[in-house]
This record gives sequence, C-alpha cells and structure tokens, in this order.
Amino acid sequence: MERTEFLTYNFEDPDQQAVEVAKLRPRYETLVARLQELGGTLVRVTRTLETNKDIAPHNFVRAGIHEFVFPAQEVEINEDNSRVIDPSLDYRLRREDTTYEYDKTKVAGRIQVEYDDASGRIVFKVVDMMDNESELPGEVLRAIAEALEASPGDVAS
Repeated sequence: MERTEFLTYNFEDPDQQAVEVAKLRPRYETLVARLQELGGTLVRVTRTLETNKDIAPHNFVRAGIHEFVFPAQEVEINEDNSRVIDPSLDYRLRREDTTYEYDKTKVAGRIQVEYDDASGRIVFKVVDMMDNESELPGEVLRAIAEALEASPGDVAS
C-alpha cells in the first residue's frame, strides 16, 4: 500500500455537500466494518459526531480516525474518554475517544482510516502508519481500493 491514499472535496454549496456526504459516508462506514471483518483489530477510535438541524445533511463526522493493526489480536481498553459534549437534540455533540492496548511485536500492518465531512469539505483517506510498508492481506488492499476508487459527482478535488 502506498503511504497515503485519499479523497478530498471542498464545497461552497451546502446542498451539494449533503448529496456527496450521502455517497461517501457509507463508503467510510463500510470500510471500517470491512477491515474488522477481514482480520483488522481496532486499536484507536477518535471522532466527534455532530448534529446541526440548520445545515444539511444535519449529521456530521469531525476528525474521525479509526486505527487498525494486522493480523488480528486480543486487545483491552487502555483509555476511554468518550463523552457527550452537548446533549441537545438539535445541536448534539458526542466525542468518541478510545484507545486499546495491543501487542506491538505482533503487528505486521497498521493503518489509519480518516474521515471528516464537516466545515464545507469531505476528507476520506487511509494512511499506512508503519515505519516500513504495512504487510496487509490482499482482501484488505482490495477493500481500501474499492472504498476510495470512485469519485462522487463531478466535484473538483
């Protein structure tokens, strides 16, 4: 895998952003689930989930990071700082922030999936976090390529 594979889109029109979020967020969520199905172990998740009734699509992901190691291994929660920042229904903010203990000596691959669809832009990328290139199963590489391959709409990146 190359060091970083990514998609970035900027929007001036909030309605267009809502359309593109509806296309890209499911690809992000599917990739996160697929990496776990394919033997990845989640070792860190940080993101802020935001609801804003005034701006379509009304639900946003800010600074989302899911970090996985390969091959699969047992983990224990190291630290969980997840919390609700604002509980109001119209402008809810919830922070997910959990790290897990894992055996670093068993890691052959370590990747980070990043996603952010707030503030007039969408960023969706996968970053190889190993000092050398990660050794990832072919199915994992295909899942990453599928998630990032198709560009939504005709949005300039």
